[in-house]
Amino acid sequence: MKSFFIIESGDTAGDFVRACLKRHGISVSDRGFFGYRVESIDSVGALAGVCPDVVFLTSEEISVPRERVECGIAVIPGSADSEGSAWLSAQSVVSYGMGQRDTITVSSIDDHMIMLTLQREIATLKGEMVDRQDFAVDRQPEISTEAHLIASAACIIAGIPTGELRRQHIFSR
Repeated sequence: MKSFFIIESGDTAGDFVRACLKRHGISVSDRGFFGYRVESIDSVGALAGVCPDVVFLTSEEISVPRERVECGIAVIPGSADSEGSAWLSAQSVVSYGMGQRDTITVSSIDDHMIMLTLQREIATLKGEMVDRQDFAVDRQPEISTEAHLIASAACIIAGIPTGELRRQHIFSR
């Protein structure tokens, strides 16, 4: 079982990630019984003693833990400064946001679609490399751009080809 932990004060990004993965036919649970465990947590302390496959940080303020948290892949906002994520020890880091140095960024947005750019190659949980590319996802206006970026990262890391994200309407209602 693969574990995704999303650190946020609500469940918005977590619910969106779960829905997107389910639409691709990936078994998802918030308790870890089968397939992928996708859990929203509001405290980094909940990760004590756990080494998740992927940790997603939202841009929300979090209290910095005393001990380092280890994970396989950290997905962090590009705006996070080094002190804000220094407590996180990851084998690989994927940043998201609007910056030129972010791994996944928005290149354009309209009422129905978001065009995203993967600016460097990243590895899936199966160890396959995904090359730099532009790809489109359907836009849900009631969902934040940040949640779209997090869900895109989750889908790519889970091994869903970027071309499938729009073709299979992964981000549609």
